[in-house]
Amino acid sequence: MAAFSGITLLCGIVVLGTGIWLSTKHSTDCVRFLEWPIIVLGVAITLISLAGIAGALTMNGALLAFYTIFMLMAILTLMAFVLFAFVVTSGQNGHGLVGKVYKEFEFNDYSDWLRNRVEDHKSWSLITLCLRDAKTCDDMAESYNTLDKFNMADLSAVESGCCKPPFACNYQWRNATNWFHALTPDANPDCRRWNNDDLCFNCDSCKAGLLQQVKSRWRTVAIIDVVVLAILILAYALALSAFRGAKAR
Repeated sequence: MAAFSGITLLCGIVVLGTGIWLSTKHSTDCVRFLEWPIIVLGVAITLISLAGIAGALTMNGALLAFYTIFMLMAILTLMAFVLFAFVVTSGQNGHGLVGKVYKEFEFNDYSDWLRNRVEDHKSWSLITLCLRDAKTCDDMAESYNTLDKFNMADLSAVESGCCKPPFACNYQWRNATNWFHALTPDANPDCRRWNNDDLCFNCDSCKAGLLQQVKSRWRTVAIIDVVVLAILILAYALALSAFRGAKAR
């Protein structure tokens, strides 16, 4: 049983690692959602596994019972998180544009739960301050100094949403962050929100770009945790079988 508990220990470390990885992305995403619950869950699985290893090595019935009960609870919690993560990160992954490498993102493509995280004016003001402090758009004019280079740029979701006006507005190019005279200013509400000083940080496209970046990271974590969950369930089932066999003897 100690070997199977060792496997669940490794699973706990992986879950903990995904939570820590998400927390390190705060400086670029400027928003936190569920990193700490994942970190706590990873720590819990790790500690429960250590209790299982100790119980198996010392044949301590109380520790083995603790492992059996609380590992089941941890597995169910991780399963709920994985299901939740897949539900809230479902949907579109951006819209391609003719003659452009980068994509654009629409706020309404994202789940209600994600949109609610950034719709509050006070919360969004703090997020935009963070994005500005991170100098999200500062290097674009130098990096893409011609329109051809800009069109071929693989912009991040945040750069696409926050640092330029929507393509539908038909703004005229000066440089990557300086545009003038929208030919179709009513094509998108964000057309009138754009200006060359504040860029599009107050646009719905900026919120969409941020949510896309967060969504991509959450989807990565959810996929990793599906694999971890499958291994965790198998190891737990084998450990439980070994525990019952030892108890019968």
